[in-house]
Amino acid sequence: MGFRCVPLFLLAAVLLPDISPAQVADMSGTWVLNKKRSSWGSSVRPFDVYMRIDHREPLLKYDGTVTYANEGTREFAYDGAIDGQPRTAARPAGSGTMTHQRIGPREFKTEFRVTGGHYVQTVDTVISRDGKTLTRSLRIETSEGVSRWTEVYDRK
Repeated sequence: MGFRCVPLFLLAAVLLPDISPAQVADMSGTWVLNKKRSSWGSSVRPFDVYMRIDHREPLLKYDGTVTYANEGTREFAYDGAIDGQPRTAARPAGSGTMTHQRIGPREFKTEFRVTGGHYVQTVDTVISRDGKTLTRSLRIETSEGVSRWTEVYDRK
């Protein structure tokens, strides 16, 4: 038997998958926290979370509200892209940079770092194959330690 050559374009297709906007799952819509399917660990469990997403790959814009039983309602928003570029962002933990990086057609990773402080929030966001469930796995590292929890959202 002789050596068989694999065409370069086939090898490249296997080793370097191309994720085009047409292949990426659309996360647009209104999402509501499913408290029963979420797990909180030692983190404070919110009473409700509503989120509206406008996703036009790579553009990502979202806003929403989170309500805690004893703290009232807090709003949040982001307007940027899933392109791996850091953007200025402000969160309750402080001001810093936020980066969204595409991992696969149904998944991206977000990292938020507070400028000049020890606070890093990493979020893995995955949309289900049927597009009805959005799962966010969060990890927050501060000088006090590490917290982890998982939020599950249903599309409305």
